[in-house]
Formats: sequence, C-alpha cells, structure tokens
Amino acid sequence: MKYVSAGLVLFALLWPCVHAAPVPPGVRVQTALATLRSLDEQLTVYGKVEPDPERLRALTTLSSGEVRKLYVGLGQRVTAGQPLLELATAPQARMTWTQAQGRANSARIQLQQTRDLFKEQLATRADLASAGQALSNAEAELAALRAQGAQHVTRVLRAAEAAVVTRLDVAPGALVQPGQPLLMLGA
Repeated sequence: MKYVSAGLVLFALLWPCVHAAPVPPGVRVQTALATLRSLDEQLTVYGKVEPDPERLRALTTLSSGEVRKLYVGLGQRVTAGQPLLELATAPQARMTWTQAQGRANSARIQLQQTRDLFKEQLATRADLASAGQALSNAEAELAALRAQGAQHVTRVLRAAEAAVVTRLDVAPGALVQPGQPLLMLGA
C-alpha cells in the first residue's frame, strides 16, 4: 500500500512536466558574459534637493555695518576660506572704537602717573588700585569691540568650510545689525 500511494504522488508531481506547453518557435534565448561599462541613459526626475538641516549655518555679524560687496550667489559652491561678502563697519561702531582707544590710552597714562605719585608717597594704594581697575575696564571694552570687528573700516567675511550658499538675506548697500543673518550655508 505504501508503494502505491508513493507512486500516485510521484505521478501527480510529474504529470505537468509531461504535458507542459510547447515553447513557441520564434523565441530565442541568448546568453552573454557580464561586463562592466557605463550606461548612457538619462533619467529625468522631479523633486527638491535640500541640504541636511543639521549642517546649515547662518552667517551673522557681531557689529552693525553696510554690505559693500557680495562675492557669491545663491546656489554657488564655496570652499573653506573663500570670501563671501565685504562689510563696512558702521560709523557709530568706528566712533565707539576710537573713543574706547582714547579711554584706554588715558587710563594707561593715569595709571603711570599714579604709580609715580605712589612711589613718592603722594598717592594711596586705593588710588593705585582704582587707576589699575580703570585700565582693566578700558582694555576689556577694547577687547569686546575688537571681537565685534569695530577696529576695521571694512572686513571680508569668509566661509569656514566648503559649502553651498542656500540663502542670501542681504544685497550690496544693505545696512545690517548685530546678529542679523546675512546668508545661509549648507555643508
């Protein structure tokens, strides 16, 4: 009985192979070796290319001024160190820088005079400390203004890394304030 049921199963499995549809006479199969070559086919797609949001960087300034020149355009690739724009320092910032320099020079002279008077016992330690503190304050003000770029009449802002200009927020002649976005770079 075992052999009969095994034979029936085998017959059921092989029956479609015996009665398979014949291959049409016009169909030929050709084989070839796989080779590496370029494909010259073009593909048209529609969409929007956007940079990684985590790698977008807004270029801002720490001081007010006027945009004199734009060296780049929207969508342009830039390299590290490439000039992006030229910014003229605002007259008020330059005046503040000049006044701070005057205060620092005056504080240096005052400290030296107080030291000379202290050596002759004509000034107290408090006078000497006060003159030293005035100089420290004046130098701190100069350092803060230097960090803002107030000592320059014009300065060129450059790309920190290779990127693409994804947004331009200013044009030549635009007046800008501290912290205002000037342009956006996508790396």
